[in-house]
Amino acid sequence: MNPGTIISEQYELMEEIGRGHLGIVYKAQKLSDQNLFAIKILTKQTDRDIQRFQREVRAASKFDHSNIVRVYDLGSTVDGAPYIVMELVTGTTLRKVIRTEGKLLAERCVNIFKQICDALAHLHEAGIVHRDLKPANIMIVPSGKSEIVKLVDFGLALPADPIAAKAEKVTLDGYVTGTPAYMSPEQCLSEHVDSRSDIYSLGCVMFRALTGLAPIAGATPQDTMTKQVRTPPTPFARAAGAKDIPPHLQQVILKCLEKKPDDRYQNVTDLKNDLSLLSGR
Repeated sequence: MNPGTIISEQYELMEEIGRGHLGIVYKAQKLSDQNLFAIKILTKQTDRDIQRFQREVRAASKFDHSNIVRVYDLGSTVDGAPYIVMELVTGTTLRKVIRTEGKLLAERCVNIFKQICDALAHLHEAGIVHRDLKPANIMIVPSGKSEIVKLVDFGLALPADPIAAKAEKVTLDGYVTGTPAYMSPEQCLSEHVDSRSDIYSLGCVMFRALTGLAPIAGATPQDTMTKQVRTPPTPFARAAGAKDIPPHLQQVILKCLEKKPDDRYQNVTDLKNDLSLLSGR
């Protein structure tokens, strides 16, 4: 759609600000009060994509937390394309930050990781598992001398309760429900996942942010998934600048990356508490 397009006689599209698997995100202005929002319009119309889009709306609309992007409204365009109206986040993804700046300093990372823990704690307390935690779904927003984290994209989120998850899950042949480089072993095996799967994914994110490398990497997505199940993570010693990563932080990340869920942190509160030892609060 072009800038100037009016959606549902309420929102004027101003500019495209992002594209994803499901659709295009626009900066938009509400006509009644000139407030700014982000509008995601679904561009793919398969049953699977519509179901995933609807899941994102259902999941994200439940949350009210400073580290989770807020959803305010939903509807359909005149062409019948579903859309959601979200908080406009004026920042960039952690993925782009890492690609632009390379590996990040430990102190900065700890501040980011603790906020991700806060966001995940809110999800998990509501009985939801994100299932697609990765740098591309983490927004970094400058705020004075610090940064605020916003967790986005709940298209793969499912209830932690196995019965509720089974009732809602969309399963299609050949469709990978996640991003292999950040998927837990149990998710790679298509087993039931709980909050500890998100903790594993966060371990992958932390390793990537601190080293610029993936802890587990294969030649293909399928190879990566196989290695997530069987292969230990890359040793920190192989990463340039590993000496600048505090040993305690390395231990925290390796605990997140344990293959068996019972060997990981059992909740993100305990994980955040250990991260806090590095920042003194």
